[in-house]
Amino acid sequence: MERGDIIEVWTDGSCKGNPGPGGWAAVIADDGVVSGRKDITTNNEMEMVAVLNALAEVPDGAAVRINTDSKMVVGWLARGWKSRSNWIIPDLIEAIRMLRDNKGLTIYLKKVKGHANVPGNEKADRRAKIEAALAQQEHLDWVKRGRPGGVPT
Repeated sequence: MERGDIIEVWTDGSCKGNPGPGGWAAVIADDGVVSGRKDITTNNEMEMVAVLNALAEVPDGAAVRINTDSKMVVGWLARGWKSRSNWIIPDLIEAIRMLRDNKGLTIYLKKVKGHANVPGNEKADRRAKIEAALAQQEHLDWVKRGRPGGVPT
């Protein structure tokens, strides 16, 4: 990568119910995919977690373009929207800003149309949905073992 190059990243979140089991994914240029899941979450949280984890993976000092189909991500990060009902989102926004500052990142946000055959976006979407399905299955397995609600005994 040449100095001045922008690292292209596509992020997405998915949730089985809202709230419910969810997954997130980030496709980072040609370097691959990072992804994860959470037992009970919201789609918006998963969208923001995808951005946070993508930024954690890029080198210090990088210029990064986050391509997202979430108008909420763009609104919260670029336009300073406030979250009225969810304390997790402001914490994630602060974590993203701290990571940006600590790593010296330059972040560009681009809103892309979802489900419009944008390869990076489609790949992130598929992986986030897989993670959400895995989170849902893990939750169901937990309940079957006699621990309703996913709360350990």
